[in-house]
Amino acid sequence: MITDELILWDTDAVLKRVMGKEKILVVLVGSFINDMPAFVEELQSKLNEGDVAATANSAHAIKGVAANLSALALADVIANLESACLDGDEIEKINTLWDRFMSLYPKTLSLFESWLKAHS
Repeated sequence: MITDELILWDTDAVLKRVMGKEKILVVLVGSFINDMPAFVEELQSKLNEGDVAATANSAHAIKGVAANLSALALADVIANLESACLDGDEIEKINTLWDRFMSLYPKTLSLFESWLKAHS
């Protein structure tokens, strides 16, 4: 799928995933806000070191969290980054996907922060 066509956050889907229990979603979104910066830092560190296998592992972890929260655009781009690493794609492609991820991550984080502020 093309990331530009995906929404940042499908709140209907994630609320369905947590059976409509907003309190659970508050905890999950709070965890994303608190924990994701360390995951992103780890991914960037591994990418900067040129450790493509470790970059793929870090991307996989981020992909799972983003997908579970229905952060669709973020999950899509990080899945593509993970695949590019696993497929042995050129570093330029991996770096382009990283740049795209870094354009979406702050937007997603801001959306989550706004939502959490309104729901806690």
